[in-house]
Amino acid sequence: MAPYRRQVLVDVLMARASEGLAQQALTHELARRIAEWADGNAHDALAALFVATDRASRADRDRLAPEDVDAAIAEVPDPSVSLGRVLALPANKQRVLRELVDLDADHRASVTATTEAVSAAVDLSAGTVKRYLYELAESGVVERVQAEQRAGKGRPPSRVELRFPPTAFRRLYDLRGEP
Repeated sequence: MAPYRRQVLVDVLMARASEGLAQQALTHELARRIAEWADGNAHDALAALFVATDRASRADRDRLAPEDVDAAIAEVPDPSVSLGRVLALPANKQRVLRELVDLDADHRASVTATTEAVSAAVDLSAGTVKRYLYELAESGVVERVQAEQRAGKGRPPSRVELRFPPTAFRRLYDLRGEP
C-alpha cells in the first residue's frame, strides 16, 4: 500500500482524535509531528496517537502534550508489526507476549532469562514458552538481538526485542480480556 501524504495523515489523526478524545485534545501541531515522524505509515501514526493518549490519560490530562507524543514516538519500533497481526495470534502466544511486555531489562537479558520469567507467570512449560519466542521471532513479531555481554565462551546470548508498541498491545489486550 502506498504511504499516506503527510496532510492526509494529519487529517486521519485529527479525525480519529475528534471521534475518541476530548475536544481539542490533539493539536494540529502535534498531529503534524506524528505524521512527519510516521512518514506516511498510518499504522505507526495511529499507534503513536494511541500510546500518547494513554500516557496523557494515565497522567489524568485530557490534552496531549509534546512529551506524550515524544514518548509515544520513541516507543513505536522501526520497523513495527501491525497490532492487528499481533492480536490475531493464538491466545497462548498473546499471553506470552502480554507477560513479555511487562518484564524488566534483567528478565529480558537473554532468551533463557525471558523464558524462565514468562513461564513462571503463565501456565505453559518453559519449553513451550521458548518455542513460542522462537516462532514469534521467526514471524517477525519479536526480534532476537545478540546481547552485548558474553557469559563465558561461545556466542553471546540473544535477547528478545518487541516489534510492536508495548503500551498499545498491553492496553488492547487488557481491555479485551484474555482471548
